[in-house]
Amino acid sequence: MMIITSCNSHLEETRGVDEVISYYGGNCKYSVGTSISTNNSTNHYLELELSNSQSLEPFIDIADLPASNIAYLCYHHLDNNKTTYNQINTILVFKGGKRVSFSYATSQLDMVEKKMLVLDKVISLLKMHNYRDIKALLDDKAQFKYNKDTLVSSIIKAEPVLGDIKGFKTLGFQIITIDGIDLLHLSGVIERKKTSHQFSIDIDTDLNKNQIINLQYKL
Repeated sequence: MMIITSCNSHLEETRGVDEVISYYGGNCKYSVGTSISTNNSTNHYLELELSNSQSLEPFIDIADLPASNIAYLCYHHLDNNKTTYNQINTILVFKGGKRVSFSYATSQLDMVEKKMLVLDKVISLLKMHNYRDIKALLDDKAQFKYNKDTLVSSIIKAEPVLGDIKGFKTLGFQIITIDGIDLLHLSGVIERKKTSHQFSIDIDTDLNKNQIINLQYKL
């Protein structure tokens, strides 16, 4: 059995949808619902459907990236209503008619929101040119093998060429598994005065572990 109700009266949900439209453009419709399975477990969800978005089209082959970002943006704006839902569903409708849907548990989105604080810290350290503290956040002995001195040196060389940081926009997240460990891949774009570029970090999903397993610039 499935019950679907309108959520037009929900201020926090509306703010989240407004953020999605501001980010991607197009049309976004949403609803809240409750599904009851055969074992009588109840699931409360918020569902967003995005269509007619030009910004969405470049991601047609990696639709999970904007789908995860839409779910995160909406969850981030729920504030007091975060515990109202068990999951957030996103439906993406592309120009050619391709329609894809994804579901994200709010417990997972809560983890992403907490880990996003680590990414925000790195962006802040980059703005201040504090490479020592960036290096301290890096773990080069875990799933990805690299020399963090070399990585930090390459960042220092790139910064003047790229220009000062104006802001950061999230692109989305993915869960990847390496050596039996689940890692959260957070991806976005650093907006610069000279050359903006993609930026990502990989970090353990364990909330007690906040060292960065990998950090990448994509120019």
